[in-house]
Amino acid sequence: MISLDDLDFRIIELLQADARMSSREMAQHLGGISDRVVRYRIDRLLKHKVVRVQAIVDPRTVGYPIVADVLIEAVPWKLAEVAAKLAAMPPVCYVGAPYRGRHLSIEVNARDETELMTFVHHRVKPLEGVLNTHTGIVPQLIKDIAYWTIPGHEPSPDTEMHTSLM
Repeated sequence: MISLDDLDFRIIELLQADARMSSREMAQHLGGISDRVVRYRIDRLLKHKVVRVQAIVDPRTVGYPIVADVLIEAVPWKLAEVAAKLAAMPPVCYVGAPYRGRHLSIEVNARDETELMTFVHHRVKPLEGVLNTHTGIVPQLIKDIAYWTIPGHEPSPDTEMHTSLM
């Protein structure tokens, strides 16, 4: 585990607000430090996998406005195999599994409800080891992983964070 200080948290805030911001701009925003220090800190955060900088596609803006949570009951000894198959399917953007048990949780993006139900009934349910599914459409996605903050280190009020109300 890496130890983080206030400067690290402030840099993370800036990256979350705008991952394309230059280290020079960050240094100016933070005040009193050089862009070299900011670059070093970002490299350290990346090296220790505290953050990752990547492009995140917003499914709604590319034609996939339906978000659904699907709870899947599976035969316990097939759980890992079912999870791996689900993770490889493009409409699935999240797969979670308990340490022990028989349930998986997935998040699916779809163009419409028909596409969602077709996916669940024709791709998920037929997987060997799947016993049952329960699908719930998420009418409003308020916050997602892209905007998660470390508890106890919430963003300062002047850092713009994005949530979406449909």
